[in-house]
Amino acid sequence: MKSWLDWNDSEMKPNNHENQEFIFSWISKDTVIEESEEGTRQEVSYDPIITKSHEIRELSKFINDEKAVNEMIEARSITAGFILSDAVGESRLKNAIENISKEIQHVFKFSEYIDSGEQERLVNLSDKIKKLLPENNASIDISQRKASLYFENIDSHFTQLLIG
Repeated sequence: MKSWLDWNDSEMKPNNHENQEFIFSWISKDTVIEESEEGTRQEVSYDPIITKSHEIRELSKFINDEKAVNEMIEARSITAGFILSDAVGESRLKNAIENISKEIQHVFKFSEYIDSGEQERLVNLSDKIKKLLPENNASIDISQRKASLYFENIDSHFTQLLIG
């Protein structure tokens, strides 16, 4: 948020006044004059989009995603913007990895109870985890990583598709 506001630490104020006005409009009751198709003008009040402090943290996760911010404004909901953004996927991934880490600790604690059925399941899980990791610790393109989840290798791409 500090970057988006172009925050000046020494003066303790934002340098981006346009974004400052946006944030103020999202935390305040907003009254605008709207014109109908018939040409009549009417004052319309909107409740604040942001009403709780934790919503600022959610907003910070997608503030640079213009499409998600526009959805938030249109729906008048932080949740609508968050769901449309890539932040949801990143957040779910981080939570899933954290959960895996915790659960592996439990498996280690009770490893003496592992029988052949659980051992086979652990081998299958290990294979899945290996597919997520780049080979030889080399960096791998994200599209290659996604493709490797489904295919051993990709020799060529489609050149034609017939739907009948």
